[in-house]
Amino acid sequence: VFCAFDGCTWALPTGTEEELHEHVKNTHKAELGMAAQHLPSPKPADALTSVYNEAVALRCREAAPVAGSSRDRSALRSFAEATSKDRVESLICFSCACIHPYVADTAASGRIRWARLIEGPADNDDVGHAEMAHRLHELFSIDKYLDRYEDLAGDVKLRDVANFDDWTVTIPGFGDLLCCPEDHRCQACPQHPSQHTLCEHCEVPLCSDCRRHLSNGDLPPLSLCNDMWTGYSPARLHAEKVTVMEMICASPCITMLICMAMEARHRSEGTTLDEKAQCANHRLGARGNALSFPLPWEDVLRNLQAHDAEVAQARQPAAAGGEEPAPSLPRAGKALGDVVRVLLKTNRTGKTSESEIKTLLHQATVRREVVVNLILDMQRLGHPAFQHLRQEALREAAAQLPESGVPPEVLKIIHGMTEEDETSHKLQPQKAAAPTDAPEQDVKQAGAIFANQRARAVLPEGCNQDREDQNAVATAALNDLEDQLQTKQESERICNTLEVRTSNALVDQFQPLYFATAFSFCFAHGTACPDVQNSQADAQRNQQDPGRRRRRNPQAPKVEIHAWAAAMQRRAETQFRRDWTFGFTLWNYLFRTMVNVQQNTFMYCVPDENNGRRALTNQEILDGAKQIQTELVKGQYLDVNKQLRPVSGDLSKVRFATGITPAALKVLDNTAARSRNTPGTHEVCKTMRHQTHANRICHGTPLFVTFSPSERDNAVMLRLACARQSDPSLSQESGTSRAAQGRGKPDLDVEFYSLSPEALAAELPPYDDRRAVLTKDPVACADGFRTLVQLALRHLFGVRYCPRCPDCGNSSRPCTDAFGSNAMACGGIFGRLDAAFGSIECQKSGVLHIHFQLFLQCFHQFNPLSELQALGPQRKMDLFQKYCAYTAHVSRTIYRDPQAWERKRQETEEKWPAYRDSFLALSRPNYQRADASTDGPTWRRLFLDEDVEALQQLKQHHVHLPKKTNGPRLPLDHCRDKKDPTKCKAGFPRELQLIEKTTLMCKGLAKEMGMPVKGKRSALGRLWGPCNDPNLNGNHPALLAALRCNGDVQVPYRFPITEDLHAACGRCDQDCPAQNSLREMTQQAQVNQAAQAGYACDYSNKRNPIAVNEVQEWKKSQKDLEAGLQNNASSGYVGARVSKRLMTDAFARGVVRGSVECANLIDHAGHEDPTAAEAIKTAQVAEMSLKTGMELLQAAIDGRPFPTEREKLQSDLSRNFKAPNKKKV
Repeated sequence: VFCAFDGCTWALPTGTEEELHEHVKNTHKAELGMAAQHLPSPKPADALTSVYNEAVALRCREAAPVAGSSRDRSALRSFAEATSKDRVESLICFSCACIHPYVADTAASGRIRWARLIEGPADNDDVGHAEMAHRLHELFSIDKYLDRYEDLAGDVKLRDVANFDDWTVTIPGFGDLLCCPEDHRCQACPQHPSQHTLCEHCEVPLCSDCRRHLSNGDLPPLSLCNDMWTGYSPARLHAEKVTVMEMICASPCITMLICMAMEARHRSEGTTLDEKAQCANHRLGARGNALSFPLPWEDVLRNLQAHDAEVAQARQPAAAGGEEPAPSLPRAGKALGDVVRVLLKTNRTGKTSESEIKTLLHQATVRREVVVNLILDMQRLGHPAFQHLRQEALREAAAQLPESGVPPEVLKIIHGMTEEDETSHKLQPQKAAAPTDAPEQDVKQAGAIFANQRARAVLPEGCNQDREDQNAVATAALNDLEDQLQTKQESERICNTLEVRTSNALVDQFQPLYFATAFSFCFAHGTACPDVQNSQADAQRNQQDPGRRRRRNPQAPKVEIHAWAAAMQRRAETQFRRDWTFGFTLWNYLFRTMVNVQQNTFMYCVPDENNGRRALTNQEILDGAKQIQTELVKGQYLDVNKQLRPVSGDLSKVRFATGITPAALKVLDNTAARSRNTPGTHEVCKTMRHQTHANRICHGTPLFVTFSPSERDNAVMLRLACARQSDPSLSQESGTSRAAQGRGKPDLDVEFYSLSPEALAAELPPYDDRRAVLTKDPVACADGFRTLVQLALRHLFGVRYCPRCPDCGNSSRPCTDAFGSNAMACGGIFGRLDAAFGSIECQKSGVLHIHFQLFLQCFHQFNPLSELQALGPQRKMDLFQKYCAYTAHVSRTIYRDPQAWERKRQETEEKWPAYRDSFLALSRPNYQRADASTDGPTWRRLFLDEDVEALQQLKQHHVHLPKKTNGPRLPLDHCRDKKDPTKCKAGFPRELQLIEKTTLMCKGLAKEMGMPVKGKRSALGRLWGPCNDPNLNGNHPALLAALRCNGDVQVPYRFPITEDLHAACGRCDQDCPAQNSLREMTQQAQVNQAAQAGYACDYSNKRNPIAVNEVQEWKKSQKDLEAGLQNNASSGYVGARVSKRLMTDAFARGVVRGSVECANLIDHAGHEDPTAAEAIKTAQVAEMSLKTGMELLQAAIDGRPFPTEREKLQSDLSRNFKAPNKKKV
């Protein structure tokens, strides 16, 4: 770190941004003050440093950006220090038991911090301590909690069936507190955590929400004492290693259809396989995937009606006589087959034996006695959904289940898979940047595939029968659930909760106990339910069932649904994160809530033949909805080049389809208006695209940078995977795996590949255990991803960024300076960045990755290329050469020893993608923390020649694998060109593009290298090289060394192909500059630069495709909806119903999402910014509609009459919903 003032020699080899600012304010206050006095009032607190940074920025915008190993060394040291010791970890909130990531250098604005709960006044007054302890005990007393909430269903007492030893601490002289003391620490008395004692010196983690409420003297809504304690899942689940199929058999409510698919390939060498082919030596590979489908609502209705009838009969007094009804649990026979499908796809021709089925499909195995005992356990624990069952009838019904095996009703074996299918990987398409797991080679390990994978939520497309209106059927089904759960005393008290429009009336969809019933093994005692909002009950009657929490404590703080959903997936109890469908259901529920609570809007008017306006009829609106559904599948639209292109499930393209009717456009307008504020929709992606281009206008031409952290070898994600050590789910795991889920494990500053096998085994779980840990914790993967992004922005990119960005701009300590820049004084590995905008996507493999637009301070940031020609010849040449050196460094496409890599390439590719025995990506090499005692050449050798070289081989090598031994290499599924599957759409291998030095691409050279010379991907004017390997993708070496994952860097800056620059490259012998005038070449380079930057922005915000095959099912569900709306007098109401249905069909039923993506969306669902879940940005963005204003301005310029004022929208006040409170920023 050094001072940029001319003549100032201040510098620190290992200095920080804060030390530089302190020097500047102390030493150069007079010079900076002269400029700072002209800043508008009120003067910002960082006025002096803002002026200093802007002065540096002005100089940077006159020159080429600066990057090199010296800046990389400083950034890598800063990154390594930021992740060392306990600076990055997960902490569990003392009050609400929610897990949050803690990053030391942004702790002040983070989600969780250390706090002393009994810290008294500054004079250490004993009276103050006692007052604080008394207040804390009043809020968190476990005795008060049990007095209010210990009564469970079936006359079960919570204190009789639950153990609170791990959930309490004692304040000496006051009593026990109900809390989560997992991360309790005390420096004064280190034995206090093990003694469960809380003193004035003890520190505990508190999340920001609980801290805010406690500072006001209030009980936090999410506190365990607010009836939010659930306890762990039943111990039998873990002791007996209960399978997914066994849990389904014992569940009273199923909301998802589970499909487990397994591909099992055998070698076909020699003769046809017979029974001997079961030998593991003949196994070619096994590949599995778990998919969850929203269950058809008519099946839910049938099951709940049967369950409801059983409950009603079971409640009748025994004296009434009559035969006891058959119990609905356990699920067996056809009832089980309705909710589970198990597909085993194999290429063997003989019969697949039962033992082989059990080996491959362990999670589909059912053990009868385990299922029965599991149901009886839930009854004993006081869960309300199990209290009506009788043990004798239960065992009789369980006789239909196998003693130990896969139920035949759910299994389907598909024979005939050919060898040609070997690389198709239909279950999970393979991609080089974010690969999925390779087939398991060991038959004995194949059954563990489902344990190390997360299910993905997809949608059913296979029901051919006509369906009723699915929303109406769902409502009836869940009303039956409500009736089923009522006690005798509550039977006359109807509890309308979240209300959804279904046909012409408002009918409730959920009640608070719904989640506790649908996920009974997560909520073992039926506690910790949300307070679902009610808007119709008070209007229809003067009473409302407040639910268990408010009924037993009327002053209890309300638990809003957004906060509840985000909290439950973060709970320390592992069952909520490990359940296959809980996260999917949470997101589906939140999405539909956000859609259904929106007000109606009347905007269904079109011009008539008398130059007036008329309202659309109901039939026109309904026909418009049908047309939208048809266009999604079969529609075509004209692009900007007037070429017809298919809509292909992109809802935003439907409005441009040929022949679209005004009614359909109105439905699309209404849908777009609603979707704009709803995360996970195409309109939010469109908003992000607008914001990205707005940043381009404000901050100039950006770099395009992508990185994709991998779950299989990411130490940060593994460190953030957290579980309480007393959780019974850890009882069956290895000691190393269990320890790795404790606080502070594994260490992030260890060079694992240098450890001995014994030391490595003690520090790090084996590969399969690491994969299993992260598979079971999607929240840790989402948190780890965002933590890496934050660390990269601050320590690698040199950007001031905190977890509250960009909203911190409204605080007293914004990350943006007085000139709107977030650049740190010394910049980062790419130079000084004014701003950054990142778009988060979910890969096919289920992991998150990000596309960044980095707005770099350099000559090309704002200057048009015409100004480049105004420079003197020598300055222009110097600028060009510096840009060449910059491009070669930040997008490195060379190996130090390409021949050595080629010799080991085949061996490395055989281990791809898992690299099970490699610990390179998990390690933090020692050279990154090296001080000034390590000389520059030595550090550079360790950095580039050893570490980066090895990482490029594992992470940047674009893999193409041969189908057969010594066969031609073919692209992976995701990389195949649609027109020619034998070619890679990314252009690899780039055999023609190998070059020894950075060169300006002219027309002759571009054609020689096979690069395009026309269109938005034209290579003319770009800088390329050096490149000595055709399969190496370019990345910044420091970005690769720090994040240790796949990345991509694209530099958009162009130069006109002038004679002097063309001659300086010396690579092309054609007279390319003579083909066009200087003006034409400059304009062409400018257009190509803008096209590349614009394409990168559009690519960053591409939309998830909608499942177009599902549209036929949407049409079937419209019949009752159409019949119910035909005679409605309000076209606005009909239009609102249609647009809401279109939204839920398209984005709740029509998009495939992984569990990590759902966890990310849930965590930000209550944010005021709808793009918060899918965007990282440093600058605040305000959207304004300027269309009418521009029309008025243009009319004034042209001298035309002003256009008439637009009709104002009318709100449907008769259907006024109160939206749930959103989380405060």
